[in-house]
Amino acid sequence: MATYLIIGNGIAGFSAALRLRKLRKNAEIYIFTKEKYPIYDKRDLPFFISGKVDEDYILLTDLDFYEENNINIIFGTVTFIDTDNYEIRLSDGEYYGYDKLIIASGSKPISKINQKIFQLPTYYLKTMDDAKSIKSALKTANNVVIIGGNQSSFTLAAELVDINKNVSLIIRKGNMTWNLFDDFSKIVISKLFSYLGVNFYPDVEISNVDRKKKSIKLSSGKQIPADIVIIDENFTPNIDFLRKSKIKVGEGIIVDHYFMTNVEDVYAIGDVAEVYDVIYGKNMPHQGWEIAKEQGELVAYNIVEPACEYMGTVTAIGFTIGKYNILAAGLTTGTDDKYEIFTYKNLGKMIYKKFIFDGEYLVGGIMITKEQSVDENKLSLIRVISRKMIMEPWKDDILRDDLSFYEIYTYFEKNIED
Repeated sequence: MATYLIIGNGIAGFSAALRLRKLRKNAEIYIFTKEKYPIYDKRDLPFFISGKVDEDYILLTDLDFYEENNINIIFGTVTFIDTDNYEIRLSDGEYYGYDKLIIASGSKPISKINQKIFQLPTYYLKTMDDAKSIKSALKTANNVVIIGGNQSSFTLAAELVDINKNVSLIIRKGNMTWNLFDDFSKIVISKLFSYLGVNFYPDVEISNVDRKKKSIKLSSGKQIPADIVIIDENFTPNIDFLRKSKIKVGEGIIVDHYFMTNVEDVYAIGDVAEVYDVIYGKNMPHQGWEIAKEQGELVAYNIVEPACEYMGTVTAIGFTIGKYNILAAGLTTGTDDKYEIFTYKNLGKMIYKKFIFDGEYLVGGIMITKEQSVDENKLSLIRVISRKMIMEPWKDDILRDDLSFYEIYTYFEKNIED
């Protein structure tokens, strides 16, 4: 009977465990997590902080579910992997052996920021405990500064305005996800935040902090009041515990198209893995709930029988501001003459669509609309781009209001199966 160990209880690790259980009814499956919770939806943390939802809403299941599915959840920190002896070691000294190992340890906050910022009450936004700490701090804080760029930072800014906080959202220069948006879409997003009541400061730097006055000075000279600071801008793969192992790492864990590392029977998925990016043409880390969930399911199939080659993915971001759904993925800026670009702009209605084609293939897109759901379209758009699906039949209709990438991808899937 095979033993599968999974390091990490995020959506990548949890999805892998569920799929393995369906494929191997009698296998031993263990999930190891540093957190004290069952799987929860990190995308909903901003809504928990604002009080719109409670903890039970965020939790996707309870501990009984693991037991009912014969999945052992171990609350502890993995400190070392002995790939020669097929064992992992925990901080309490316990050892666990494996036949196959999946590393889905996720990412951790990293911020190359003016260190003076930490003179103010400062919080990261990554985990449930982070969210609880922020929620508690907001009881006495009115002026909230978010140093963001990740998906949740945009959502949180909108949520905190709803509970009457004075919110300033700072996006520092060079933020990778913010730079998925071109100049026109940045103008639209800035206007949407302004109408919502968020003080929005994109493409700036922090030059100084005044602890006594509780304020932050920007490179533009603007002084911003700050009772608390929330950082949600950059994360790095959580690989510190692998430094002394034989597993090859760069920025993250380097894997092939089947999620296998350089060490036999060891796999990596989710934020911690460097997977192929079809736009940049190289392996690199990618964040995203939808991407991690898909990788979790695919790695389970590959562990049982290596048949699901992962074609790669693209950097993407999706969020809502009020009634507007905002999405960007793939190649969206700095394109040359070899590309065919379709755009629709309406600054008055705050609507923008941009799609970039390389021949018959879609390579990138930006959508700011009221019609299209971010949740439905984000993964579908990523798949259409990364799997190089022929989009020629849809070119003439690509700017149509009711065109759904979810429906397009579903069409592709159905016809492939047929």
